[in-house]
Amino acid sequence: MSTGKQFFTYKEQIKELQSKGIGCSEDDIELLVKHGYFNLVNGYREPFFNGRDQNGNRLYLIGTTLQQISLVKEFDDQLRSLLLKSISHVEEELRTVSAYCFDYYNTKGAVPWHDKNAYRVGYDRQDYSKVVTAIYKDLIYSHSEYVQYYWTQYADFPGWIVFKNINLSTFINLMKLAKEDVNYAICDLYGIANAAGNNRYKILLGSLHWLRIVRNNCAHNERVYCLRPQGGKTASLRIVEQYFSQMKKSYRATNTPKCIMDLLVYLKYYYSPEEFEQLIDQIKELLYDLKGSILPDAFEKVRADMGIKDLVDLNTLVKLNKKPIDYTTMANMLS
Repeated sequence: MSTGKQFFTYKEQIKELQSKGIGCSEDDIELLVKHGYFNLVNGYREPFFNGRDQNGNRLYLIGTTLQQISLVKEFDDQLRSLLLKSISHVEEELRTVSAYCFDYYNTKGAVPWHDKNAYRVGYDRQDYSKVVTAIYKDLIYSHSEYVQYYWTQYADFPGWIVFKNINLSTFINLMKLAKEDVNYAICDLYGIANAAGNNRYKILLGSLHWLRIVRNNCAHNERVYCLRPQGGKTASLRIVEQYFSQMKKSYRATNTPKCIMDLLVYLKYYYSPEEFEQLIDQIKELLYDLKGSILPDAFEKVRADMGIKDLVDLNTLVKLNKKPIDYTTMANMLS
């Protein structure tokens, strides 16, 4: 069966790009060999679009080159690596803290995770069954030696193994059913709150969902700078919490799909002020390097796709007052 796509040699690909108004020469063939036409051109040409001609063909900004398109890809690669590292750090800590709180509020582990009494009052029994089934599925087929040891020796798993090893989607569904005390203890630790300063279970779950989606894109080497949720669900829209509510008005629209700026706001909750400032400094460095390397209009599109209204807004986000993450106080309270 024909795919409808004609095969082009690398030299023919160069001529095709030139015919579209993208500056390149045979010296740029290395870029096509290393990255592939689809991954490079189709993946990162959008910031350089400049409307269409009368026949509906895409037009590009004057001065667009294959080298500049490759710089956008390089930026996205570096951003993806940085975000994956950051999200993995947060995920590991959240799983550890959640496991402790879950056991603590279930009579210090006396009520096991698979017991129906381990979850909040009024939960949906069907949701409970799905979560427990998903947990066993994730763990029984795990290749981790210590996970298999517990299954072989005890035909079950302690809570810390559950929280550490289940799929992130399963973890989020588990947290949806967890007792309110569990979720509010986590909100208290990280200062997760709405504009009025109240703990917000919705923000916690919203942040977990968006961290999962961004992390999956990073792990699968997909574009990340322009990432948006799929499906248009209400859960995919921005949650205006305490940090967005302190920023300029254009950040407070609740009909805005989540983007990378939302991720940065969520990471502010889970990082210390010093760690967060370091992260933002790294992202700013990537952005300013890109700004100085590609066409101004193309850069503005990249910035806008990330959900950043102005680069100075990143400085504003860093400077917003943040409640310290007091691990010692939490440990004393839950002891």
